[in-house]
Amino acid sequence: MTVTVEHETPVKLWANSADSHFIEPADLWRTRLPKRLAELVPG
Repeated sequence: MTVTVEHETPVKLWANSADSHFIEPADLWRTRLPKRLAELVPG
């Protein structure tokens, strides 16, 4: 099946890589986890 679409104005496309990476702060789990869960944080 072939679909042809014509636009009179340019179409803006937005793309996001699904393999993007996020670097979290080094102290994320030590400083932001509730104290009641502190024993679960890896050393």
